[in-house]
Amino acid sequence: MNVLGAIIAGLAGTAVMTMMMYFAPRMGMPKMDMPKMLGTMFISKEGTATGVGMAIHFMMGAIFAIVYALLWSHGLGSAM
Repeated sequence: MNVLGAIIAGLAGTAVMTMMMYFAPRMGMPKMDMPKMLGTMFISKEGTATGVGMAIHFMMGAIFAIVYALLWSHGLGSAM
């Protein structure tokens, strides 16, 4: 399992997902500010909460990618 590759892929996927969340209202979808929601769970200050939420958001993206790569390397996603 390539951990560094999984982390980079997770961060890249999270970046793309975050851009889509910020462009969603322009495409007619509801506004979703996930980093702000995550940040306000821990900090009540508006600007700081967004930064903390963004760090948590990207950290979770990297963790999900590592778990996915780990499961894939153990054969969970392979053809039988």
